[in-house]
Amino acid sequence: MVIQNNKKPIIKAMKTLKWIGWVSLAIAALIILIAGISLITEKPIFGIKHAVNCFHAASTFILFTIALFIFVYKCNCNKE
Repeated sequence: MVIQNNKKPIIKAMKTLKWIGWVSLAIAALIILIAGISLITEKPIFGIKHAVNCFHAASTFILFTIALFIFVYKCNCNKE
């Protein structure tokens, strides 16, 4: 009986997780930029009156990104 060791789908999944992490980080940066503009202009953007709400949302995206990168880094799937 021959056991095939096909790691290509796993490697592709890890690359996809990395891309999701980068997109999440870009969204966090965009939210921080919007919050900064809202603080400078003192006008609500997208109906959000308090800029701190934007920073809470951005921190969530950043933590999600960190968790994804740690998972991809610690995963032993890429080791042969």
